[in-house]
Amino acid sequence: VRYHEAMRETTHCMLEPNSGVLIVRLKGPSLEEQDAKSILSDLKADAPEWNWRVALDMNNVEFLASSGIGSLINFHRTCAGAGGTMAMFGVNDNIQGVFKVTKMNKFFTMTKDQSQAIKKLT
Repeated sequence: VRYHEAMRETTHCMLEPNSGVLIVRLKGPSLEEQDAKSILSDLKADAPEWNWRVALDMNNVEFLASSGIGSLINFHRTCAGAGGTMAMFGVNDNIQGVFKVTKMNKFFTMTKDQSQAIKKLT
């Protein structure tokens, strides 16, 4: 696998390689189904180069619709199905609360910041 260290910006996210992990900086302020389809397409294009090790930066996401939760599950399954893994960081308190109520906090790997996410993924 040949790694390139270029950052790439798309409509809904910024894709940035860091320490063998693809950082996907979601632009927010929400994550809804239509956004997610575009982001999943971006992931499928870039993540194989990083062995499907993906860290989602959720710092700019203020609102997560139920379809957004489904999309995050889909991202996670896509990474895992390709032999990789996904972590999230910068998840706000409201979204963390939703994850706790829905028990998704046990499904997703969530860390406080980017450096912890990279450590979990490498």
